[in-house]
Amino acid sequence: MRKSALTAFAVVGCAALVGAGAAVGSTTAVKPVGKIFGIPVARRPMPGAIIPLTKQAKLPASVMNYAVASGQTYYGSVGFEGYADPLTVTSVTATSPAGSHITQGGAVISLPRLTTPLEMGDAGIVGGGLEPPGCDGSFDNPTAPPGVLCIYPGHASTEADQTADTADILNINQTGEAAWDVNPYVLGAGRFGVRLEGTAAGPGRFKFFATWAYTAP
Repeated sequence: MRKSALTAFAVVGCAALVGAGAAVGSTTAVKPVGKIFGIPVARRPMPGAIIPLTKQAKLPASVMNYAVASGQTYYGSVGFEGYADPLTVTSVTATSPAGSHITQGGAVISLPRLTTPLEMGDAGIVGGGLEPPGCDGSFDNPTAPPGVLCIYPGHASTEADQTADTADILNINQTGEAAWDVNPYVLGAGRFGVRLEGTAAGPGRFKFFATWAYTAP
């Protein structure tokens, strides 16, 4: 019975240790409050230490710090796809009384809580209508200057049909300047990321996939 209890505690201790290792924050002046099997136990993140779980068997708030670290670059991918129904009429204008067949898709880029909020113009799509300066990377190697979220569209299909599974972009509308009609909008007062909204060029399958990078100022 005692052996089973020790085994269970060791498993729980490992889970807490993993959470502590993943935490972001200062460990200055943190001291262990004891040891278990020779491993230090601390109430806050400390290298090589176990952080006890709460009474609800959850990691404590001290190891759940999601704020970004200054100078660190974060990377990811984002995309959406769908099918534009040729019978769907979503807008009627004076120049198009019968209505325009417009279908939109969207996705979200979620970031850790930002200390410095993103503003409109701090996030943009390379080759899109809003393209921030300093986005000098690529789809295969995304980069970003401090305080900027750079989104790099993938490889567009050059095929007339809509069966191009290997393409990253298909049937997405382009403006008169040949810019992708996909736009970012900040979320949560600019502290949590952006949402993307894009418009299909015509009826049928459409998709838009990209990579992104954000560097904390």
